[in-house]
Amino acid sequence: FVLLLFVFVVFTTANTHTHTTATTDVCVTDGSDSVQCGGTKGNVRRSGKYSKDAAIQEDSFSSYEHQQFDKDYNKIGVSHASAGRINEALQYFRAAAHHSPHRGDVWSNVGLALKDLAAQVPDTSKAKKISMYREAVAALELAVFLENESAKTILSNLERHVRSTYPKACMSVDCNRYKLEKVALKRLQKNTVDDTVAAVKMLCPDEESVVVPLRQNDLQGPLSAHSARRLYITMRVCGVAVIRNAMKKSVTDEINAVYEKRFNDFSNRLSGWDHSGVLEWTDAASRAVDRYEVKFTAASPFTKPEVTANRFILFASKLMLGDRIEVDTLSTVTSLPNAPDQHWHADVGSIFKRHIRTPERHLPPTGLVVILPLVDVTLRNGPTEFMTGSHISLGFDFWSELDENNCPTPVVKPQANIGDVVLFDLRNNHRGTANNSKEKRPIMYMSYVVDWFFDKVNFKDTQTRGFDSFNKQQKKLFSRLDHLAYIDHLEKLLKEKGVDVEELQSKGGYKKVDLRT
Repeated sequence: FVLLLFVFVVFTTANTHTHTTATTDVCVTDGSDSVQCGGTKGNVRRSGKYSKDAAIQEDSFSSYEHQQFDKDYNKIGVSHASAGRINEALQYFRAAAHHSPHRGDVWSNVGLALKDLAAQVPDTSKAKKISMYREAVAALELAVFLENESAKTILSNLERHVRSTYPKACMSVDCNRYKLEKVALKRLQKNTVDDTVAAVKMLCPDEESVVVPLRQNDLQGPLSAHSARRLYITMRVCGVAVIRNAMKKSVTDEINAVYEKRFNDFSNRLSGWDHSGVLEWTDAASRAVDRYEVKFTAASPFTKPEVTANRFILFASKLMLGDRIEVDTLSTVTSLPNAPDQHWHADVGSIFKRHIRTPERHLPPTGLVVILPLVDVTLRNGPTEFMTGSHISLGFDFWSELDENNCPTPVVKPQANIGDVVLFDLRNNHRGTANNSKEKRPIMYMSYVVDWFFDKVNFKDTQTRGFDSFNKQQKKLFSRLDHLAYIDHLEKLLKEKGVDVEELQSKGGYKKVDLRT
């Protein structure tokens, strides 16, 4: 595989043109679309090529032929490219990027194939040629973000060629946003409080700025390099992103039906409990006044591919986390009518929370949360509010001491309709806002985490009765082992009752190390 990939890199870079580097503009002034240099807030124009409210068609993706997630499409693409069949290679590289968006080498191959195909387009078709070069640049930049070293040289050579040949050409479908991103990413790399805050202000000034717009071809096949790059940057810098119309209404209707029954059962249980005690159980918890989270298990409809393996959700999760990911939590969060604003919080903190009051390296996330509205979420019934950039460590307790009144970065609360998804970094500070309507506001809450991460904060495990005799230190030390002891005890009781426990268990037949998403 490494040899084949090397052959493709040699084959495609042999014809790379080298020219004098042109100066890159970093700011633009254009009337209502003006952006000021230096990181102040600007208005980012939406490209006319994006379909803002494009609905997911029933068969928009179902006919896509490369659906096998465990097939090595990149290897097939390299084989085609080595034989000079670049157009066929590109289709397989796109399929590989769809199933493995975390792989920098795959995006590098997407960019290389686009570059070579663009070189074959006649100079008379300037618009088509530039369009292909634009996506090639987007793919190669994403490969660089994902730490593919070879993509850096390829990208540099391609940019030199394009700028010398088309000096006035913009290298993105959204020029103003692209120029902001270039400046913001450079400031973010400086790793200071002021530069980080400035970068976040540039790219995340309001609710619309965290929306990742999809183009029509994104709805019919794999996401383009433009959309993937935009999603990655938005999540890395802002810590929250919105994808409109990502899930079919028929799917959310099915989820809602299961939710209504489950929440009604929970409400009946809740009415008989003493609310002066600790309102946290193994399957539910109070998250604030009149705000409850209720867990679900791995059962239909949540195990259906249209839900937890939704292609937009899974793409985003793998892009940010890699392919060794698991669903950690399936739950709903319901704010009742007149529920007040929730307190600011992060679901989990940094995995290395040290007492250092200076910025640390911006580490990748350990998990993402997906919010799926079960009703249209408006300002009246209380959208989730986010401190943009608060997933970036700027020193011990930097973000925990802030609120909506003194947060140095923009605070956004994107509204979302049924079918939209809101994704945010597990470390991001957020809160549910007040529900000022007369109806409850339920949202589906799904967290995807790298497989070595365990959320030991938000729900209790089931423990043995003997666990109650432990002091707090012992409870912390032995919670995992005691939970396993609880399961062993239940199995022994079942065996004593004549139950064949092995018939209840998975037969195995796999190695955990071999599992991928």
